[in-house]
Amino acid sequence: MRELHILLNTLRGLNSTNDKVFLLEQCLSEESIATVFNLAYNPRTTFGIKSIDTMSLIGLERFGTYSIDLLLDLSKRKYTGNAAKLIVEEHIGHLDVEGQELFLQILNKDLRCGVSIGLLNTAVPGFIRLPPYMRCSLPRHVDLELPEWKGELASQEKLDGQFINIKHNNLETRLGQNIPLTHFTEILTAAESTGIKHLQGEALVYEHGVRLPRKVSNGIMNSIMQGGDLRPSQQIRVYVWDFVDYELTYYERLKKLHSCLKDSKVLRVVHTRVIRSMDEANQHFKLIRQGGKEGTVVKQLDALYIDGTSKQQIKMKAREECELYICGFNRGKGKYRDTLGSLRCCTSDDLLTVNVSGFTDAERDMIWGDRPKYQGAIVTVWFNETIKDKTNKTTLFLPIFKTLRTDRDKADTLQYILIHEGDLYE
Repeated sequence: MRELHILLNTLRGLNSTNDKVFLLEQCLSEESIATVFNLAYNPRTTFGIKSIDTMSLIGLERFGTYSIDLLLDLSKRKYTGNAAKLIVEEHIGHLDVEGQELFLQILNKDLRCGVSIGLLNTAVPGFIRLPPYMRCSLPRHVDLELPEWKGELASQEKLDGQFINIKHNNLETRLGQNIPLTHFTEILTAAESTGIKHLQGEALVYEHGVRLPRKVSNGIMNSIMQGGDLRPSQQIRVYVWDFVDYELTYYERLKKLHSCLKDSKVLRVVHTRVIRSMDEANQHFKLIRQGGKEGTVVKQLDALYIDGTSKQQIKMKAREECELYICGFNRGKGKYRDTLGSLRCCTSDDLLTVNVSGFTDAERDMIWGDRPKYQGAIVTVWFNETIKDKTNKTTLFLPIFKTLRTDRDKADTLQYILIHEGDLYE
């Protein structure tokens, strides 16, 4: 497996996404290398081990076939509980330093080489199969003069919470990562009673019956993803907007949701207003914004479900935003001299690099304290407009950190940002 170590070290030294994709294209045809990347990045593959004691023993064996076979056995739950922990610790004690590091990185689901599911699927299409997801188009990319946009439409609040798949008594993120079920027992019971196999919506956290601000709610949900807990005064509700069915129209799907969820306290259908023109869509959008909410999504009622970007539903957003990946960390100054000052963020084609600020103190410390974990992670960035810097390169004016995107693994290209700039409604 010496080739694997060389590959990982080479990837860690590359900054260009295109260079990483090219290298992965060449190497993922090797079965053992493909298996390691699948074990490390497939969200559906878990090992049932929460922690391993720090090893004081260092052996002479290299990470190899037995290491991979043990990881596969763990993923199939051949070993569980304390027995799994003991056999892993014994095996790691026989590995050399490089082997120990690699084995633990796979257990932690991150090879620390700036690779993501999106990057792997770009290199080898379908390398990791993701759950179906119907994305919105932006208004600029559809012809709003078509008759389809002049009849009855559905306008819904854009909640911007934690996206969630509810299917087969299981919860998954947009990327297929399993969500701990501890706080979702009532939600799963409610979902099972509907008879619908694959609901999709957003999880929001309430406290004393009041919906928490987006950033606070998503922070709690991210904590729950890592095994965190809720306060007794807090509750999770899931607002459902769709379910996966490739034959029913959206009107039929929405009608079924209302029928099945009308009595549920924890599963609710997202607020929907039936409108009859894009003028009414703009009015609803402005009303939502006046209430301090994120924006709206407008959908054609005869739209069929597709796995991909739909031209029959559009996202009306409040300001310019884009998805970038973290390519570096800048130390702060003054009161922030011992923590994060700003993030250096790039487009997926590396044609735009910008320093992003606007963090809470908790976010600064969280990211700064575990920088390798966040290297390559996707963030949503708000900005006012694209401008030219002193060297005539395109950059962002007033880039502000909005949120970490655990549900995305691919940044926008510069061309995508330029094309979509101006899709605003205020």
